[in-house]
Amino acid sequence: MKRTIITFCLLLVASIVWAQEVHTAEYFELNTPIPSAESHEYQAASQIMLTPGFHSKPDAGQQVMLKVNRNLITMEWYYEIQNDDGSITYQHLAYAADTTVNNKDVKVIIRTNTLYDKHSVVTHEYVYEEFGKVYWWNKTLEEFTVLYDYAAETGDEWTIAVGNESIVMHVDTVEQYEYEGRMFKMLQVSDENGLFSGNIMCGIGHLTSFFPEKLMTRGKNYRVEGIRCYWRDGELVFKQGDRDCDEVYEQIHNGLNEMDNAAFAVYPNPTDGVLFIRTHAVRPYEEYRITNLMGQTVLSGNLNTENQQINVSDLPQGMYFITFAGETRKFIVR
Repeated sequence: MKRTIITFCLLLVASIVWAQEVHTAEYFELNTPIPSAESHEYQAASQIMLTPGFHSKPDAGQQVMLKVNRNLITMEWYYEIQNDDGSITYQHLAYAADTTVNNKDVKVIIRTNTLYDKHSVVTHEYVYEEFGKVYWWNKTLEEFTVLYDYAAETGDEWTIAVGNESIVMHVDTVEQYEYEGRMFKMLQVSDENGLFSGNIMCGIGHLTSFFPEKLMTRGKNYRVEGIRCYWRDGELVFKQGDRDCDEVYEQIHNGLNEMDNAAFAVYPNPTDGVLFIRTHAVRPYEEYRITNLMGQTVLSGNLNTENQQINVSDLPQGMYFITFAGETRKFIVR
């Protein structure tokens, strides 16, 4: 039985690589020059986008190769955020592209924390799978660390390096978990300070937070407190809690963002070339800015109406971010 569970688990882990193997024809390559070293975009990009042969940060003007998945929404996670003011918002993770870091083919995960004031904090995380282990890029140490060991058994341990700190994960128990007819290997793990203790579902991730958020967001006024939905190729694979995952998915991709306290919403999402920005009110000369995965501005302008149309048909297919009135939204050009 143990051999069967491990084998099934590794098959699930392989789904991280599945998109690249099966949809090879669905990728296009994007050469992007690194901005100047003084720019914010360089500071973000140079932390990670290392092409084969690089062992240090690239210089301004060098080319970075991204393989952008045309089927961008292959894997998505939706976690709940509890804010110190009592409100509940969310974290959205999405596999967006492929790149190479220190000679490893990695997945680019867009991590978006939407906070109590509807302000979005967006970062890029980088993971790859090898021999049943999921590795995560430590931007501080500029090296990979083991995030998950899906092949672990009871009593095994691994260490996660988070910035300059580390967490020793201990596997307390391993069991088989059935959900909607699917069988998953479940690791019950703990660490000395309870920073990343909880349950890890093979092929999905930690059910409290995908990454060690208690260290990553230390000192912040919010905390990630549990997965609510996980999709693969748009299909709901797992949910936890009472949240309507179909409604969540519709809001993220096909409809308007919530407008109660937000400065603006964008639709349709994904778009085939025309994007609408809906706002509560427009102040004269209010500027919007659209950036790509590298943080480079690819389009900007001013809003003149409360429901303005923007032509994005000249942008290559992929994921973009639009910023307006201090808030940021993701959208996809397909």
